[in-house]
Amino acid sequence: MSSNKNNEEDDCLGCRLASGGGLFAASIYIYRHSLNKSRINRNGMLLFSAVFGVMGVARLFNLLPFRQSKGVNRER
Repeated sequence: MSSNKNNEEDDCLGCRLASGGGLFAASIYIYRHSLNKSRINRNGMLLFSAVFGVMGVARLFNLLPFRQSKGVNRER
């Protein structure tokens, strides 16, 4: 993409749906596979599942840390 486009054009709805949905799907996958593990493994996998889920929801709704400041100009 050219460098003269602003951040809103780089962060389209389709991009957020694909990446946020992928992260959320990964959290569900990890959670489902954690159910058959021993207690120590399950706790670690549940932690990763929660992190992936929170990051997926944050990406879907354009929350922090994914939201860009209005004055920030990203260079590629």
